[in-house]
Amino acid sequence: MKKIYTQILLVFIILISSISSMYAQCDVSTFTVNPVNGMCSQDGVVQVAIPSANGCSATATIRLQNTTSALTFINLDSSGSGQFNNLAPGAYEVMVQQGTTTTAYKPVTVTTSYNMMNVTATGKNTSCGS
Repeated sequence: MKKIYTQILLVFIILISSISSMYAQCDVSTFTVNPVNGMCSQDGVVQVAIPSANGCSATATIRLQNTTSALTFINLDSSGSGQFNNLAPGAYEVMVQQGTTTTAYKPVTVTTSYNMMNVTATGKNTSCGS
C-alpha cells in the first residue's frame, strides 16, 4: 500500500513540475521587434516582445547594424516585453537570449520626423559717409 502512495505522489510531483516549467518557458525564437519613430533628434524606441511568454526570463541586446559591439541590453519583463529608448535614427539589430539559447539578430530601422534648423547669415560691409 505504501508503494502505491509513493508512486501516486511521484506522478503528482512530476505533473506539477511539468506544468510549472511549461508556464515558465518562452520561445525566444519567435521574438518581434517594432520601431517607434522619433520626433526629436534622438528619441526613437525599439520595442521587443516574445509572443505568448509567461514567466519568461530573457534579455535583449541591441547593436548598430553590421557591427559586432553591443550598445546595451535590457531585461525583458515576465511577459517577454521590453524596449530600448532614446535611440538616434539608424539601422539596428536586436537579439534575445534566455539561458544558453541565443537567437539570430533581427534588423530594425528607427527614423525621425525631426528636421534640423538651417540658419544662413550674410554679411554686408557698410561705410559711414562724412
